Amino acid sequence: MTTAREIMSDDLFTVLPTSTVLEVAQLLKAHRVGALPVVDDHQRLIGTVTDRDLVVFAIAAGAQPDDPIEKYGVRHEVFTVAPTATLEDVQELMGEKQVRRLPVVDGETLLGVISLADVAKAADAPAVGATTEQISL
Repeated sequence: MTTAREIMSDDLFTVLPTSTVLEVAQLLKAHRVGALPVVDDHQRLIGTVTDRDLVVFAIAAGAQPDDPIEKYGVRHEVFTVAPTATLEDVQELMGEKQVRRLPVVDGETLLGVISLADVAKAADAPAVGATTEQISL
């Protein structure tokens, strides 16, 4: 049975809530990702920030490049999975919560992130299609 630990991306790039709008945008671009985990000073997951947060919340609100991201787009309700969660559990949670990314945590420790692309590599086509359809409702 495939687990979250087996399919997650563990090359993590994180930001602090005090990271600036410009820093977040540059990291998203440099690493070609659509979201970054937001961690506290102890590297505990406290939220996420997405490219959409930058556009819809920060830029639309007149954000300045040196404004802290916490002012605009840190989502504090983050759905996570344990490293032992099954691929099916991951797909079910993504579909139910309509999210494209799930952080993988062990207690308070952030281990990695599973994206819809990671699921697509691990699951069969019909299962990926069903998950994508649920997310997109």
